[in-house]
Amino acid sequence: MTAHISFTSNALFTSNIATTTIESQELIDPEQLQIIKKIVQHAGALLEVAHCSLALVDASNTAVVTLAALLPHGQQPRRTRFHFNEGVAGWVAAHRRSLLLNCAEQDPRFKRLGSQPIGSILCVPLLDQQLLLGTLTVSSTQPDCFDEQKQRLLEILAEQAVQTIVHARQTAIAQQQARQREMLFRLSRTIVAHLDPETLYHTILTAIQNVIPCQQAIMYITDEGARKLVPVAELNSEPHQIEDAHPIRDIRTTQLASEPIDLENKQLLASWAAHHRHPMLRAPFRSGDNPELFPAEVAVPLLASNRLHGLIWLTRPTAFHSDEFRLVRHISAMTTAALENRALQQKSGSEGSRQMQAGFLSKVAHELRSPINTINGYLDLALEGVAGDLNEQQHEFIRRARSGSEHLYALLEDLLLIARADAGQLQLNRAIMRLSDVIENAVEEMELTASDDNIIVGVEIAPNLPRLYGDAIRLQQVIRNLLSNALRFTPAGGRVMISARLSEQISADEEERTIELLVNDTGAGIEPDKLPHIFERFVQTVPGSRGRSGGHGLAIVKMVVELHGGTVTVKSTPGEGSTFVCVLPCLLT
Repeated sequence: MTAHISFTSNALFTSNIATTTIESQELIDPEQLQIIKKIVQHAGALLEVAHCSLALVDASNTAVVTLAALLPHGQQPRRTRFHFNEGVAGWVAAHRRSLLLNCAEQDPRFKRLGSQPIGSILCVPLLDQQLLLGTLTVSSTQPDCFDEQKQRLLEILAEQAVQTIVHARQTAIAQQQARQREMLFRLSRTIVAHLDPETLYHTILTAIQNVIPCQQAIMYITDEGARKLVPVAELNSEPHQIEDAHPIRDIRTTQLASEPIDLENKQLLASWAAHHRHPMLRAPFRSGDNPELFPAEVAVPLLASNRLHGLIWLTRPTAFHSDEFRLVRHISAMTTAALENRALQQKSGSEGSRQMQAGFLSKVAHELRSPINTINGYLDLALEGVAGDLNEQQHEFIRRARSGSEHLYALLEDLLLIARADAGQLQLNRAIMRLSDVIENAVEEMELTASDDNIIVGVEIAPNLPRLYGDAIRLQQVIRNLLSNALRFTPAGGRVMISARLSEQISADEEERTIELLVNDTGAGIEPDKLPHIFERFVQTVPGSRGRSGGHGLAIVKMVVELHGGTVTVKSTPGEGSTFVCVLPCLLT
């Protein structure tokens, strides 16, 4: 028996699909919730029943909680939680096998939830190999409604549902990691630009709340004697807003509710972390016979050379995850750097010069766009023969002019990207994409340049590369700049090789796979003393190279790759050539 069912169709749902919000194994975003609702809808239609529900394992891994339910019109949704071995869903979750009851109320495993009688019930586990995701249940008021054939049908649907849920979760995780990397990149560029302390604190707390839902977040700074932590900014949200992951921020930098913390007060996690110069993470807990649940806490000191500048403290009712803890530590490191550099920035006046440079670049780029587009348009018309037939020499001259104009436009786009980055307006339009397509487009752009210089460009892409979650246009800009740089330093008759492969190393910290993008040339190479400056703006490492760049192409490569959460390095031997290696995070499947 085979059931071919799509859970990603655009079919509308009937109004009687009820949903509840829970703390489950994974963050349930709106897209995942829509998929779960579709699974419930299909299960009800497939088995021709009016009662169907889907539950996922909660964070404690001791119970399943209903996420969505198909109910008859007029019935209100019920939030149900079944501990393992409690009720039919709890029994199925504990034993990880299907359960069919055609006289449900006579079975001791059945647990009544309302006044309406249940005659038959069928529940199957949602298993990803050995990992239990949850349960899928259908029921009827009539006895003897289900048989082994319908049980197998629901099990097939459950197998397909698991694949869909796992894929949705992996996509959500990739998107969340991308948002975190992008936030860190933007924060690193933003916090060093804010000289006003209150603006700096506000920016940091806002960035934290955007990616880590928390009930309370406080920024502390040490007093002059380094004996107390003084609150300088505070964020508060209601607990229900934390569960819904749509907090209404209330950030204050004056008249704070929190009091200073004495570093000698060892009863507080924040003071303990500050005193011992060590980040701390604590799950929710109860103390003795006290029924009150103490919230989860994260306390990360702001340290530089073991000097305590302050502390970031977060709380919420539910436990913090390890990746959130790691993210706060990254933010604390950047915050410490910002606090140390703030005084130097105020003295040097670098902010004013940086804004002037960004404004100048943006203005020049915008002024040049229109005439370049006009030139390209007329050159295209000439190549198409609109103004008359061209002989071979005329066609070649205009083709080269068009190529040069296209290169000028690419330089213009580089200038605009730098201007947007300096203004804090650089955005990535991310989507799931194939790196091989981006490489092919970039190589096609540079074919004429390579042909003119009699340079061979080779491409080697490993089969079955995982997809990326990134901005295809910006990554094409990265590859184009790397190829342009390689062609610029490679003599006639040389060779440039671009390759992509899955990295052999797995980061123990990030628990993710990466793709390596390599661009190798047989050019002049780079002197060792020039390598530390290779990614700086407006730097020409080889004065005698053919001028095709304003010296900012590699700076843009580094900027865009890091914005994607990757890294870029270079290895070079003078007289033999250079190899640039971009490492980019990829999707797990």
